[in-house]
Amino acid sequence: MDITPAAINAMFYGFNTAWQAGFDEASPWANRISTQMPSSGEREVYAFRSQMPRMKKWLGERQVERLAAHSYQIINNDYEVTIEVPRNKIEDDSYSVFTLDFRGSGSMVAKWPDDMLFELLQNAEATLCYDGNNFFDSSHPFDPYDPSKGTYSNLLTSKALTAANYADARRKMRLFKNDNLRYAGVSPDLLVVPPQLEDRAKTILQTDLIAASSLEGTTQVGAVNNIYRNTCDILVVEELGDYPDDWYLLCTKRAIKPFVHQIRKAPDFQAFFSPTDPNLFYFKHFKFGADARGAAGCTLPILAMKCKG
Repeated sequence: MDITPAAINAMFYGFNTAWQAGFDEASPWANRISTQMPSSGEREVYAFRSQMPRMKKWLGERQVERLAAHSYQIINNDYEVTIEVPRNKIEDDSYSVFTLDFRGSGSMVAKWPDDMLFELLQNAEATLCYDGNNFFDSSHPFDPYDPSKGTYSNLLTSKALTAANYADARRKMRLFKNDNLRYAGVSPDLLVVPPQLEDRAKTILQTDLIAASSLEGTTQVGAVNNIYRNTCDILVVEELGDYPDDWYLLCTKRAIKPFVHQIRKAPDFQAFFSPTDPNLFYFKHFKFGADARGAAGCTLPILAMKCKG
């Protein structure tokens, strides 16, 4: 194929179509555990409120309650992916072999929020949240302004995924309190596991019957009705495969989820394909790619529990 502007435009159209097809067919999981937020600058500052006032009897004048907001900032980062196509492949009419590569690249770019969230999950035990503690921590204060009110833990160790441990972690989350020491009303609805724990998660949450000995406080023999069935959905995250004993309980049905991923610039397909491009002159190749800006961060620790087996 002659390297003409028309031919290069046709090639770019084909690569862009393949890239977009891969992007559209991907199945990212980030939206299951995080709220997507727009970003208009270098960073975004969020004001989280750990409690909201309840209704009460109106006796005399209104009783005004001041809401305490805790600020937390997330700084955007730059991301990119670049693919190189040799000029000789274009001249020899064999550039079509790269179509699948571009389709695969589109799928990977669509999972960019997954990559940010996975990195955050990996490091959340060392990532500060709004109350000054790490997001997964054994001593979160109920009230960051008054440590005397006590603490709670959203990090449990020596907790392999069993029916009894699942029930214990779920109960602990439902007993989390706000800074006014009222129960926060947290109800976990999503169990996040690596592929190694998928079968165990399905046994706990999807079977009609379960071994009686699996239930808390019982040593009976045989199977009984599974009281944990459908108490949570299951999300299997392949990226967690290097952490086969870790699992997470999340509350994702509130106005905000346990995590956010903010998008400053969404990824788009780009190309440097001019016949006069210096890369073509010096290195005999065309370059294609995508870039984006964004970041992931934590919200309220009462919305998440990490358990380590």
